[in-house]
Amino acid sequence: MTPQVTRDELAGRDGAASESLTDIMQTVDRLESWARRFLEFARPFELRPAPCDVNELVSQTAGLVARKFAAETVQIETSLDETLPLVMLDSVLLEQAAAALMTNALEAGSRKVAVTTRLRRPPSGATHFTITVQDDGKGISEELQARLFRAFVSDKPGGTGLGLAISRRVCQLLGGDIDVTSELGRGSTFTVTLPVASVERVEPRAILAH
Repeated sequence: MTPQVTRDELAGRDGAASESLTDIMQTVDRLESWARRFLEFARPFELRPAPCDVNELVSQTAGLVARKFAAETVQIETSLDETLPLVMLDSVLLEQAAAALMTNALEAGSRKVAVTTRLRRPPSGATHFTITVQDDGKGISEELQARLFRAFVSDKPGGTGLGLAISRRVCQLLGGDIDVTSELGRGSTFTVTLPVASVERVEPRAILAH
């Protein structure tokens, strides 16, 4: 309770400090949530769908990852599709996957990462959306790309190789997938593709019961 009490005490005297403490508390809450869910990697994930603003999730995740690398000269730029509706999905799992992709890009030596959301309405087939994470890093060899989403496969010193493996598992659990295109010396692009499960199609009771 100490951070909350301190924030409340500062609220009337130092608005900037109170706002900073609020950001810290929100970050800690997210990290604790991620930690709990990552510990479930060896067990089946339990989906907890709820209405989600994907653009807001991506924007907040980009800010969180950028703060993690604040001591380095890096940029995370976002381009968000405003036509993307609220969708029903497990936001904690999607946030894990998005954060892992952004973190992976920066840990691989990228100085600039572009994150894009897009709504896709193909002439045939189901409507879906994409989250694209593009970096300007060293790129990935074709040989490594073929094994990239397997657990414990990594080309980073000290890397566990779990981040991308978990990201693909999350995307598949949410009904989609993730793929990569890369060229040595020119960077990599990871694309998450997920179905649009409309909030309007879900019974109100199901949402309230979550």
